[in-house]
Amino acid sequence: MKSKIYFLAIAIGIIAISSCKKLEPLNANNKPVVPHSTPDTDVYAAGYVYASNNTWTVPTYWKNGVIHKLADSANGAAAESVALHDTDVLIAVTTEHLDNSAFTAFCYLNGRKIELADKAFVGGNHCATFSTCGCDFYVCGAIMVNGTYKACYWKNGGPAHLLPNTLHQSIANAITVHGGNVYVAGSALTSVKNQYAIYWENDTSYNLTDTLLRDAQALDVALVGNDVYVAGYVIASDLNSNVPTYWINGVPHTLSKPGGIESMAASGSNFYFGGGADDSGFANYWVNGTSYNLTVPVGDVQPHSLGVGVLGTDVYVAGAFDNPADKLIPNYWKNGSFVPLPTPNQGLAKSIAAVAH
Repeated sequence: MKSKIYFLAIAIGIIAISSCKKLEPLNANNKPVVPHSTPDTDVYAAGYVYASNNTWTVPTYWKNGVIHKLADSANGAAAESVALHDTDVLIAVTTEHLDNSAFTAFCYLNGRKIELADKAFVGGNHCATFSTCGCDFYVCGAIMVNGTYKACYWKNGGPAHLLPNTLHQSIANAITVHGGNVYVAGSALTSVKNQYAIYWENDTSYNLTDTLLRDAQALDVALVGNDVYVAGYVIASDLNSNVPTYWINGVPHTLSKPGGIESMAASGSNFYFGGGADDSGFANYWVNGTSYNLTVPVGDVQPHSLGVGVLGTDVYVAGAFDNPADKLIPNYWKNGSFVPLPTPNQGLAKSIAAVAH
């Protein structure tokens, strides 16, 4: 799909790989390839695969390694996020108009397609969620208002709820709900198109970065205990890389390795980040700030990590890698071990979640 608005152009870009050398087999982190699921766990990944013409993308999810195309697409479309609650499955999707003029935001709840809004799109790999009880579902993104995209969220598929205090373009990238409180992470533009990170708590907005300095994005949000964690990136002072950054109650912290944080998850007092590939040629994820490399069982092939999900002590990271034929192949990692995902052509896993039976 084409970039939705200005500040999405660098949000989830796939990094080009360096030239390939002789290929030798290896195991991710020297661990064996693991099965997709255990008898008491279901694993869902969401993203897209390419249509046979290798141009259109089709929104797709995988359940325990089995591929499911949500719809055939005559233009760009992708499943951006998957959320689970007991037996309920929520998948957020954006499709592009045939004339490339706009987007339409959808979600699928247990396979039932719900159009959220036309001239709208959903956010990133944690833009869908359930309330704590599972009684309500939420999807966030942006909707066109008077010619400008504005950050919003939809509750139970109802009308868009606009998020306040953004004068120009804005987007809601991620959402989480706890105890009736709604937390949303996003980005907004100034009049001169400076991009800054922002989050909302029950419609009160908090700027995370200076609107006059370097560009930044907030791409995910989670609660760790009573603290609000927001994750994303800030453009480095030399403008040549993204600095992975997270904020705890608005206070910034940075992580090692360039590339930015694409997603985060929390379990108890632990927090987890998924991020882009770094200059060393490895994708990576972080646990409580410590970085771990992610590799694929083909030598010298660049992997990309995107969405992260946690179930108990198991950590899942969705992504893809560029194979020796220069095709993008979807996969995920469980506790650092590589798990392939089937695709008829090319594809990408953007979001991942697991649920116990």
